[in-house]
Amino acid sequence: MHTPPPVLLELVNAIADDLYTCSRIGLVGLRTGDKAAKFANWCWLFSTIVNLVENAMERGVMKELQHQGTQLTLRTALRDSVLLYSSS
Repeated sequence: MHTPPPVLLELVNAIADDLYTCSRIGLVGLRTGDKAAKFANWCWLFSTIVNLVENAMERGVMKELQHQGTQLTLRTALRDSVLLYSSS
């Protein structure tokens, strides 16, 4: 499976959040639900930090390209950010 880590982190966050929801309606024990809620909160925090770092990197790439005089379109900006992400 070739999936970027932020996507996997969001998937784990969704699963943990669903476990918490199941505990609230009585399908899973309360103790498991509490642990899942804490884990989902941490996943959310790390996902937010990863997205902020990713946005900062993309912004830096776009500023550098603009500084070099390159005319950017949305398509080239997205392509460059994907290439930057996949090379790191």
